[in-house]
Amino acid sequence: MSEQILAVLKRKLDDLAPQGRMDAEILRNALKEELQFYVLNFILGLCP
Repeated sequence: MSEQILAVLKRKLDDLAPQGRMDAEILRNALKEELQFYVLNFILGLCP
């Protein structure tokens, strides 16, 4: 599972790269958004 999450995060960074030089805060926020998606899905998966 962690390899899958890492792959998704790397792909997200690669998707942002062609848009030019990105500020570190923008990259950090994009990765946080992806991680929040996984956490939310994990929580919702545990609660019926």
